[in-house]
Amino acid sequence: MITFKSSKALTVGVELELQLVNKRNYDLTRASVDFMEIVKKRKLIYDIKPEVTESMIEIASKPYANILDLENELNLINREVISIASILNIGISGGGTHPFQNWTERQIFPAERYTAVSDIYGYLTKQFNVYGQHVHIGCEDGDIAIELIQYLSQFIPHFIALGSSSPFNQAEDTLFQSSRLTSISSFPLSGIIPDLSSWKEFEIYFSAMKDTGIVSTIKDFYWDIRPQPDYGTIEIRICDSPLTIYRACIIAAYIQMLSSYFLKNYKLLKRAKIDRYTYSYNKFQAARYGFDGIIIRNFKKPIKISISQDIENNLELLIGHSFALNTHHYHKKLLDIVKNKNSNSNQIKKIYKQKGNFPGLVESLCDIWKSNSYI
Repeated sequence: MITFKSSKALTVGVELELQLVNKRNYDLTRASVDFMEIVKKRKLIYDIKPEVTESMIEIASKPYANILDLENELNLINREVISIASILNIGISGGGTHPFQNWTERQIFPAERYTAVSDIYGYLTKQFNVYGQHVHIGCEDGDIAIELIQYLSQFIPHFIALGSSSPFNQAEDTLFQSSRLTSISSFPLSGIIPDLSSWKEFEIYFSAMKDTGIVSTIKDFYWDIRPQPDYGTIEIRICDSPLTIYRACIIAAYIQMLSSYFLKNYKLLKRAKIDRYTYSYNKFQAARYGFDGIIIRNFKKPIKISISQDIENNLELLIGHSFALNTHHYHKKLLDIVKNKNSNSNQIKKIYKQKGNFPGLVESLCDIWKSNSYI
């Protein structure tokens, strides 16, 4: 039996995976071991931890009801991160992929879990050197958590388009808005959550998977959205790491508003099942084309709509919730981003065109992360 720890509904926490780059040629660098030593010596109260390779770290906020408070904490954490990076003479960058790193040069961080993951998945683990934003939403019980996952899963294309920041991979223009997702989809337990309707059903499913030896913990599921019973949350894992903390908070606000809409209309939206016929297709459209992707709503009576228009339609429904949650400022920014199709991927490609080379691009991305100057 897995106990779902109740948490306050609609609280939000954000995790961001960040790139560690050298300042000679702006390739990735093996700095996380030294980075974490300084974190330890400073006895920081913030959540800063290593990730699967030595070229990554992760920062995480506490849960907040107000996105403004969440943004303030992430900015405080980032101040420490930038300070430590300065001591080590390295740069910090957002983005879902490093534009030109070679995955064969990556080294696994020396921790038991990451070593175990590497033993299981082999070279896929080094190729998993991609960077994502995870958003946690508080739920009062496990049944609501499972229902909310089902509801939010229909908006996976929205989250991909809003978070996309990985147009380049292995020094190639992938033509994707989010090439990061191709690395994640290689894992056998990635993608869509099974067709479950209650926490009891999830417990039965998890127990069966554990008995077979396929999984040992919740973390072994790389689903686009998964429950996190120890925190009392669901975790949306589909977004690339954005170029700024501000963009991360805009995305978190959108997810919070959608979750609020679900809870306010729970009886009508309960048992809102994922359309499994179109899920993978819609997800591909978002990863490939971003806001210009065309998704299908209602497989039985198909309606084709652009992702940008679908988000705009949603934002109209969420105006009241934005005022109730004190996220109206983020709501306005979201609308502006969508109307102008202002994805981080498009911004990255624009900067690359100006700089003319990948090191110059990454140097600019480090400057953007440090100054939080882009939306």
